[in-house]
Amino acid sequence: MKTTNRAWRSLGIACMGSSLLFAACSKSNTNQSTGTIPAQNQTTVSAEMQANASFDDVFLNVIGVDKSVAVGGTGVFSANRQSSANQREGTCYAVSWNFVNQNDSFPVNITVDFGSGCTGWDGRVRKGKINTVYSKPLWINGATATSTFTDYSVNDVKVEGTHTLTNLSTNSQLIFGVAINEGKLTGTDGSSISWTGTRTFTQKEGWNTLFDATDDLYTIVSQGNGSISKNGTVYNWSGYNIVPLEKRATCQWISKGIQAIEGSTGAQATLDFGNGDCDNKASITVNGASVEISLR
Repeated sequence: MKTTNRAWRSLGIACMGSSLLFAACSKSNTNQSTGTIPAQNQTTVSAEMQANASFDDVFLNVIGVDKSVAVGGTGVFSANRQSSANQREGTCYAVSWNFVNQNDSFPVNITVDFGSGCTGWDGRVRKGKINTVYSKPLWINGATATSTFTDYSVNDVKVEGTHTLTNLSTNSQLIFGVAINEGKLTGTDGSSISWTGTRTFTQKEGWNTLFDATDDLYTIVSQGNGSISKNGTVYNWSGYNIVPLEKRATCQWISKGIQAIEGSTGAQATLDFGNGDCDNKASITVNGASVEISLR
């Protein structure tokens, strides 16, 4: 069986590099445009991607904190890819452990404290605390990790809610589920996204090559409901897969699959990630009109 540590170390998330809320996915000035996308659809598609990206960042930090409870080496605990593979962030956050039982057994509460500001290798400035209770090591089937937040923000975007990760693996497939309850992102201008959703990661290819990540392929099934309040206007939407998303271990972007984003009014929008090529492009389509966006 492929180890949880190596398999999850290879996952990346579209829009992870976004520096500000409400600008996570930007519409590019592209030559691939066949019409005009209504502002409401642009807003809800962007909010859907931002919500997923923000809480996927939490996911990577939860599984990356330490190998004795999870995977280790992901999220802020990753090697600094912009300089040396041996250089780590490690100087501006603190990790504390609190075992519930006196014999230092699970469950254990781990707090990652970013203090008043901690700049990661990815350039994002995190503040406050992520508090996670691990029921048992996350490589065990049925194990859970439940996270809440204390004055936590990324690039001054406040993150709230409950993030629950569960090992759902079978004897033949590696599967992890993520559930977000009462998620909320608030920008410094008062704009906010409220979101509740789930994401399921399942290994599709590469199961039989134990230490070779180059052939690994994951499917991602995602659904959720949210609302975005911006400039005095509230837009509601729901998002779900039309075609499951796909991501190869060797590519930092989701490269295939189609996500539907439906607002409470107006036409449905679809977000198409392409035919499997490793690039940062996707296209929004509404009523036959399409425009390309760049994921960053």
